[in-house]
Amino acid sequence: FKGLLLGLFFMAVGASIDFKVLMLEPLTILVLVVLIMAVKTLVLWFIGKAFKLKTDQNIIFSFGLGQIGEFAFVLLSFAGQLEILTADWLAKMMAVTALTMGLTPIFGLLLDKWI
Repeated sequence: FKGLLLGLFFMAVGASIDFKVLMLEPLTILVLVVLIMAVKTLVLWFIGKAFKLKTDQNIIFSFGLGQIGEFAFVLLSFAGQLEILTADWLAKMMAVTALTMGLTPIFGLLLDKWI
């Protein structure tokens, strides 16, 4: 059931992404993905240092949690309903969230080989 639900979740996420935004504004999306993941990874790095994690553990911790979480889809949905974000920014942030989530396993594989 876990695999089925996970697959269903990612199919729903993929269906909610406006791929036109990716094609029309790839640089904006790329900058947002890199910026968000870099800032979050740096913050997590310093938190790991404060808790005296070993370097290899801190790298895995920081990069492993550097993505935007699934709950962002719920928050973005509410932000759209309450008109806090415009439809344009909502589409961008949905794409950024999905891309960061998709990049995290790739980083995990690369870090596993590197460490």
